[in-house]
Amino acid sequence: MAITGTPAVDAATMRLLDLQIGATFTITVNDLPYSTLSCVVVAEVQHIPTINDSDQAGNSGNDVSSSGLLLDYTSYATLYKVGVLSSGSKVDPTLPINHAWLRTSNDPVALAQVRTALTRPGLGLENLYDRRMLIESMRADPLYLGLLLILIVGQPPLCC
Repeated sequence: MAITGTPAVDAATMRLLDLQIGATFTITVNDLPYSTLSCVVVAEVQHIPTINDSDQAGNSGNDVSSSGLLLDYTSYATLYKVGVLSSGSKVDPTLPINHAWLRTSNDPVALAQVRTALTRPGLGLENLYDRRMLIESMRADPLYLGLLLILIVGQPPLCC
């Protein structure tokens, strides 16, 4: 049984696969028991941060590792569950989460509440990266500050 997702696709992938809005294509998601997903392109975006860092397609034959698409978790999880159940597979029909992007405010109280909520057991989040916390820790990291100084000034600082 074919299941269909409706992702937004980055410009590099659109060019590489010669896609247009409304076009259909199939992707295989590695490391999942039910790995085939038919897709219909609903939108094109210039690039998807953290998946790739440019809007240029790679020049690597069939390897499209620099390509990206976004499909919301709720839709994909529903499609995945239908696919697993209809295939008769005995695996867990719950789609694992690999990334969660959150938009948070600078308000310390609200940020603390979000962090507390995300660390509760049972959410299934294994690799939680807090961008704001990483930025704060880098502001005190001597190696990061030294590299930043080299990039800004153009030469290493003089030592003792």
